[in-house]
Amino acid sequence: MTSIRRIAVWIALITIGIIALVWFLSPRRQVQALVRDMRDAVENEDVATCMGWLASEYRDAYGYGVEDIRELLLTSFDELTDIHVTLIDTDIELNQDMATVRIVFRMVATHSLGLRGYVLGDPRLPVMVIVRLRYPAIGWRIVGMERISRVQ
Repeated sequence: MTSIRRIAVWIALITIGIIALVWFLSPRRQVQALVRDMRDAVENEDVATCMGWLASEYRDAYGYGVEDIRELLLTSFDELTDIHVTLIDTDIELNQDMATVRIVFRMVATHSLGLRGYVLGDPRLPVMVIVRLRYPAIGWRIVGMERISRVQ
């Protein structure tokens, strides 16, 4: 291969790499990945990963802070097994270093008493939660959550 062809191939590879990097690192893609990772962590009952997404100033519509969420997760994962979250829709609004994400989903789990059923949502009506994210230097972090409501 001639030197000019080698240079052209390298330029093409670098260009493709840069485009792929920008595409994968776009804020919208990062938030979409975070939502999928949150689902996976809940299904895997991974408290540490779930807690890693919360900003230190986290506060939700129920008045819970970071430590409250840790206790809620520990209790929930102690009582529930075989958790399955079905993501139905995700709507992302970006505004500089903030994002508002509307997540429509259903969650099924088995209770420690052996009962299996819908924990959030049901076959006809899923639920929606609105999550507020902020992008500090270390990546997207959850700063708040609105009340969970049924989708009509």
